Amino acid sequence: MPTLCSYFNEEDDPRKSNAPRHKFCDLMTISLLCALCGGETAVDMEHFGQMKEEFLREFLDLPYGIPCHDAYSRLFRLMKPTSLHRHSPSGMPTDVSFA
Repeated sequence: MPTLCSYFNEEDDPRKSNAPRHKFCDLMTISLLCALCGGETAVDMEHFGQMKEEFLREFLDLPYGIPCHDAYSRLFRLMKPTSLHRHSPSGMPTDVSFA
């Protein structure tokens, strides 16, 4: 069974020249889970990560801790809307594990 991070490849990361600190997979996974729980903003994503840190560490590396809202803002400013199409629910199977 594929893991959630397998859908967010580092090749898709638009921050290559900006020396990213947090892993692309970590940012995308937290933002997706936050959105599924009703979050809408980068601040929501940061708060979600802080509240669920223990749970998130079960399947994410988070080498620099929970990303701040600026990390999400920078990432989504650089991403092209079409780059999310590959990760859309229609392209994502229902048998995804977090491990």
